[in-house]
Amino acid sequence: AHCFYDEASNKVKDAANYYVAAGKHYRSWNTDEDYAQKSQIESITVPDRYIGARGNFAQDIVLLNLKTPFELTGLVRPVCLDWDNVLEREHLQVGHYGK
Repeated sequence: AHCFYDEASNKVKDAANYYVAAGKHYRSWNTDEDYAQKSQIESITVPDRYIGARGNFAQDIVLLNLKTPFELTGLVRPVCLDWDNVLEREHLQVGHYGK
């Protein structure tokens, strides 16, 4: 949610300013990739009680409704979330940030 939330105004940012892509290998938006699919965002749904850093980023999740649905392929798949999985608290290290 933090990517789409303006903490100064306590509001969700305008969906018309965003596009998303799936099936991409390279970060550059303009890189021509055979399997990439792109769509503008129709709407952004952030949990009602999300308040960003002031709330220690609790409920930091977002639902993006796309103007053009993605076609599921071998490279574009849904993400499955296990809401029952309880993870142990452990310190993590920041990894690499893509290409």
